[in-house]
Amino acid sequence: MKVSKQKINLAIGRGVIALLKKPRYKSIFFHMPKCGGTSISNAMYATIPFYKRVAVIDAMSTRIACGLDFRQIKDQMICHEDYDNGQVVFDFRKNLLEMHAAWDTYLVHGHLFYSENIEKYYKDEYKYVTIMRDPLSRMISNYHFAKQMKETQIKFEDYIDSDLAVKHASVYLRYLTGKNNVNIIDRSEIELAKKRLEKFDLIGMLDDLSKFESDYRKLFGVKLNIPKMNVGKNKSNEKLSPDVERKFMELCSADYEIFEYAKEINQSRLIGS
Repeated sequence: MKVSKQKINLAIGRGVIALLKKPRYKSIFFHMPKCGGTSISNAMYATIPFYKRVAVIDAMSTRIACGLDFRQIKDQMICHEDYDNGQVVFDFRKNLLEMHAAWDTYLVHGHLFYSENIEKYYKDEYKYVTIMRDPLSRMISNYHFAKQMKETQIKFEDYIDSDLAVKHASVYLRYLTGKNNVNIIDRSEIELAKKRLEKFDLIGMLDDLSKFESDYRKLFGVKLNIPKMNVGKNKSNEKLSPDVERKFMELCSADYEIFEYAKEINQSRLIGS
């Protein structure tokens, strides 16, 4: 039986290395789509010893479970987070997150919305971690991944005018406000997202993983070994016209404001350290 390098690293990490030194704190990894989170989460798993609980709130299985409950249909698209019934799956994941916090799980990871209950009752016990990426790059990557996974048949030239593009363009706003349907020009929603981002203990940037690794080690006291996983086969080679690029940027405007604010948070922490 062939065993993947990922599984070998995980077994060595959890079974040997983590027994000698585990992370200083429990953590919740809020996985923003197409921001390198699959690779980061696997590196984080490997730091947790086997005697401590790790919870993977899996994207596809939670969609299927919600579809069974919501429509009695075994189909991940019924409650896919990027479509009409997405709030259903996010609410389910929030309940699972809260259950695991109550169960003293050492690491919880998933495509999770921000939880007010976790902030109120468990924030003193958990460190919040996430990774972010340039919103336009993330959005186009998300489109290609959705095509690859057969989650959409929309052609790229029609994508910019679709509801799916609106969802892909507002990931940070949705995940931080806890609302699947958001208004990208609503200042109250944007300010709420920024305020909640301040609660995060570690905000990494995909284009500077070496800094994220260094910051993670300083905070948690253990080293990450980040593999490269879940890379879409279809790379974006579209040459966007100025008009099309402007439309993309307008859709991403709220997420760009949040993204830039994350950089400001990191810079202020660097100065204050």
